[in-house]
Amino acid sequence: MSPSVHSEVAHHRARVAAFSRKDSDPEKANKARRELKAAILGRDIRAFVSTAPLPTPEQLAELRALLAPTDGTKVPPSAVDAA
Repeated sequence: MSPSVHSEVAHHRARVAAFSRKDSDPEKANKARRELKAAILGRDIRAFVSTAPLPTPEQLAELRALLAPTDGTKVPPSAVDAA
């Protein structure tokens, strides 16, 4: 795994710590926690994808459904979908 992936997660952990202090803005702390979770998920997905065989179209559809927002938020199409 590349050092930049580890440093990205470390960066977000530090932000969570900074924004979790007693006198900090709770909204900023919550945003930092969401960003940390996304960084960890991204790191883990990259690690898995780098060793896994290519998924079938059906498997890709299942994975997209798992990652789809459940709150009605629109997600822009990926570059893969545009190709």
